[in-house]
Amino acid sequence: MDDEILIAVTGAAAGLIGTVVGAVVSWYSSERRSKIQNTVDLHREWQSDDMTAIRLKADRLIRENTGIHLLQLELAADPTAYANVLRVLNFFQRLWMLLKHKQLANYLVPELFGSYIVWWNVNCFEAGIPSKWVIRQDWLSLYAWLEANSSAETIGQWKNGAAFAKKNRQAGSLLGAAVAQPGAQADGPTPGGPAA
Repeated sequence: MDDEILIAVTGAAAGLIGTVVGAVVSWYSSERRSKIQNTVDLHREWQSDDMTAIRLKADRLIRENTGIHLLQLELAADPTAYANVLRVLNFFQRLWMLLKHKQLANYLVPELFGSYIVWWNVNCFEAGIPSKWVIRQDWLSLYAWLEANSSAETIGQWKNGAAFAKKNRQAGSLLGAAVAQPGAQADGPTPGGPAA
């Protein structure tokens, strides 16, 4: 009789442990898939035709107003054109919020977005976001996260490419930057640029 009770208790405990382990594995797998899907969806949005058009318009406005602080640009530019700059900045803010709240596959973010973050930082946001804007801290946090989660060599390559593009942009030669940059394709903007 004691053996039967022991077998029943052992069986029940094994069943309970199996159920708990199965639930944990299922939750973890579902959570991981969800984070990957969120990351892929965000990248798909970034590469969409609509967002590419927004980035190109924002880039054109910034290029035409090189050296102007975003607050000055907001006051001087056509509101519709300026809204594109804010859409780009808001996209990166949303990227940061999803990272901060652990809703993305962090290991994919540097590869999918790193060159863009660096490019927009060097070419627009590095010195251009007013210190009183709340979004500035989100941008700085995103950039610090990227630096902490990418190799120094990779960050250096992205910075060099963005600086090269900025130099050529200031000279008025966006396509010239792509042609002259080692490893860049001659048929488009520099890697990480507004339409890349």
